Amino acid sequence: MFVDSYHGHVISANLDILSRPSLIELFSRGTKFRIAFLSILSIEEAIDKGLRKFVNKQEELLGVQGILSEWKAKILLFVQKRTRASSVVQTSSDSLFVPLGDLDHLKSLQQSLVINT
Repeated sequence: MFVDSYHGHVISANLDILSRPSLIELFSRGTKFRIAFLSILSIEEAIDKGLRKFVNKQEELLGVQGILSEWKAKILLFVQKRTRASSVVQTSSDSLFVPLGDLDHLKSLQQSLVINT
């Protein structure tokens, strides 16, 4: 079995117990690797701010107002669908894409493999 008898932690370096490529990549980085999640809300807010600035500038150049509102709303809806369907995990030196479903799978692995006494 892959469990430390004293602490109840999984102690195997055998990545065959993982079936998802993104989790294998995550675990292959070792026990010292730490992840920091970017806030989906902060990503969406930054994109919204950039779009608002772009739209305002274009409408000012064209001498019109409000004609790009529907376009901006569609772009933001697209961004929300994409950002909420996935999670971006970023480290200080590189990044790693881990789908939300894989993170849920990781939680279920933790529940099934870690023994809490």
